Amino acid sequence: MIEFILAAFLYARYKMKYNILLVFKHWSIYLPMLFLLIYIYFEINIWLENYWFLEYQQWFKTATLLSYIPLCIKYKLYDNDNILISPMMKATYCLFFGSMLNRIAIWANNGYMMSFPSNTYWTGYIKPEMISDGLHAIGDAYTSAIPICNVWDLGYTILSPGDIFCRFYVFIILYYSIKNANIMLTNVK
Repeated sequence: MIEFILAAFLYARYKMKYNILLVFKHWSIYLPMLFLLIYIYFEINIWLENYWFLEYQQWFKTATLLSYIPLCIKYKLYDNDNILISPMMKATYCLFFGSMLNRIAIWANNGYMMSFPSNTYWTGYIKPEMISDGLHAIGDAYTSAIPICNVWDLGYTILSPGDIFCRFYVFIILYYSIKNANIMLTNVK
C-alpha cells in the first residue's frame, strides 16, 4: 500500500501543485500513517521469517481501511452536490470492486487466492518450499481465472487486479484530503 500512499502525495505535490504539508496539521492523517508503519514492521518480519502476526492479518486490514474515515470526515470527502459521486464514494466503489474481483478469484479456485511468484523468489520474500497459508496457494496451469489472481509480482508483494483497485481507495482518499486541505486554507484567507 505504501506505493499508492507515495503516489497520492507525489501526484498532489508535483502534478497538481498542492501543499501536502497542510494535511499533516490535523491528527486524522496520523492514524493511517501509524498503520503504515505497522505494515512496514510486518513486512520486515516476513523478510526475517517471523510469521506470528498472520493470524491477525484480517483484523489489521480492516482496521487499516477504517483508519481513513477520520480523513473523510475532517476534509468533508462526503460533501458534494451528489453524494454518489463524492470522493469518499469513489474510493468506496474502488474498494468494493476490488474486493469483488478478489472474491471471484477465490471462488473460482475453491477457496484459494492463487499466486504466481517470480521476483519474490529472487528477493527471498517467498521461498519455493513455502506452503499455503490457508488463503493463498501457488498457482499452476490448472488455475482458474488467472487474470484476476495474484499475478503482478513486485518482489516484496504479489498483487491481483482486485488488490490494485483496493489500493486506489487509499490513493483517492489521500489525494482529495490534500486537495480539500488546500481549498480550506484558501477559503479561510
